[in-house]
Amino acid sequence: MIELEVLSGKLAGKVYFARQFPFVIGRSQTADLSSDDQGLWDQHAEIEFVPGEGFVLTVCPGATATVNDQTITHTRLRPGDTVQCGTIKFRLWLSPPRQARYRATEVTVWGLLLLTFAVQVLLINLLAR
Repeated sequence: MIELEVLSGKLAGKVYFARQFPFVIGRSQTADLSSDDQGLWDQHAEIEFVPGEGFVLTVCPGATATVNDQTITHTRLRPGDTVQCGTIKFRLWLSPPRQARYRATEVTVWGLLLLTFAVQVLLINLLAR
């Protein structure tokens, strides 16, 4: 999962999380990162995850975008890259992994350990008599 921190434009300060790919950037309301900023097309660009290559930004034909101030049409993205589509600018980061919730498992394991300890103490007392 990646996160996109919007640096400029009407959405400045917002953070978007890309959990499913392709992740579409554009003016369309169906886009994953949707904004009506100037210079943004309905489907301006998309980010895809390509196994063996990583995250790849592809700009739709006729649209323009830059990555680290270099005009591109298709490029591999790296954490910390700054992408600009129209007047919207964002920085790409890898999101920290979410930790699974294991509270029920942990309580069960501790309960079984406590039960095992209690049974052992009981057996020691019965055998000591």
